[in-house]
Amino acid sequence: MQKTVIKLKRIRTTDSVGATFDKKFTITINNLAETISYAYNTGSKYVEAAANDGSIDNTKFITVTVAGLTFKGANNSALTFNTDYTVANIPTGLTMVVTKFSATTAKITFTGRATAHQKVAGGTDNSVANVTVTFNSSAFAGSPNISALATKTKNDIAIEYTYNPPVFTYSSVGNTFYEGSSAGQTLAGENHILVTVTGGFTFTGNNGDSYTKGTHFTTANVPSGMQLKIQRAITAVENGVKLTLTGTATAHAKANNANDITVTFLSDALTGSPDLSSATTKTKNDIFIKFDEPTVSFQLVNRFREGATAGLIDGGPLQIKIANLTFIDGNTFTEGTHYEVTGFTQGKRFSDFYDLVGKTSKILNLGNAGDKGNRFANHGTADNFSFTLKLKAAAFKETVDAATLIGNSVTVPVTFRD
Repeated sequence: MQKTVIKLKRIRTTDSVGATFDKKFTITINNLAETISYAYNTGSKYVEAAANDGSIDNTKFITVTVAGLTFKGANNSALTFNTDYTVANIPTGLTMVVTKFSATTAKITFTGRATAHQKVAGGTDNSVANVTVTFNSSAFAGSPNISALATKTKNDIAIEYTYNPPVFTYSSVGNTFYEGSSAGQTLAGENHILVTVTGGFTFTGNNGDSYTKGTHFTTANVPSGMQLKIQRAITAVENGVKLTLTGTATAHAKANNANDITVTFLSDALTGSPDLSSATTKTKNDIFIKFDEPTVSFQLVNRFREGATAGLIDGGPLQIKIANLTFIDGNTFTEGTHYEVTGFTQGKRFSDFYDLVGKTSKILNLGNAGDKGNRFANHGTADNFSFTLKLKAAAFKETVDAATLIGNSVTVPVTFRD
């Protein structure tokens, strides 16, 4: 509090009877104390807006009230950030705004959206309670010296976020789901739905663990004889689970096609068993399986690699199975006519090393029928490559569109020893 002292040495006055005399006295004026106070208009913290997108509900705010000071500028104008006030510990994505209400009041609000705004009981909580604002002299008319004013700083402003439920994402890998060459069963090979989760959540268990129906998930509309299986992804990079259909469908004609197979994840599928009641993506209800469709599946019996002879690749065979189709008759199966291969390097072709080594109307094998004398000139590990093989329409008795034929593609790695 400041004090102003006015000393008057002499003043002449007249009393009630007309006598005149001089009198000496001192006048002391106590100025109003300079203070800054802070109060929430409701509650005791800022909270995330109903949109749950990291923005702040500014119907709840702090009112700043001053005494012995006057906010500069016009009412409803914003003070200047980093000039009139400074801040600390503001969550990334948010900006503090101080707006003048009147000569002695202002309010603190936030604009933008916090990048991290999760709040999980017993888990991730991005809420903060140490947001800081410090007022500078330029915030006030006349720029008074407030360096000694302790209340120019408030360092315990709190922001509390809302729980964000997990978001599940479903991605098809391979051909999901079609009947393969075994009646009532899905295509052989790596065909599954990869499910990942975001929002700071992780699937429970270790890579390779199988989940339990009724504990980790529920299902509906799975064809009789089949089971929906969920397994923790083998590689940590995938950060998810694999959903497959196993077993043999009791009825598997076209009329038995299904497009409403449903899976719903339960809380125990995630670490910490978070609340999933508001997680709209916990359920996928449009998984399909189609029966009696023309399909192709590939199986590599032994990987393709350089053998004992430098530059000569062997391995295989590559087994090809078809369903609801028939291979052409005869033992001729030619690259470029019946199948195509891309990705071979150094001017070589698949057929420089491999031929048809076995065939029925539904299964054929492409493998090493003998040394054709071809060699890769460069055969170090840096020369490893992958090729892709697809069947052509001429491979079948039926008229088919090879470009849209389900499963009609396989990519195979070739490795060298050096």
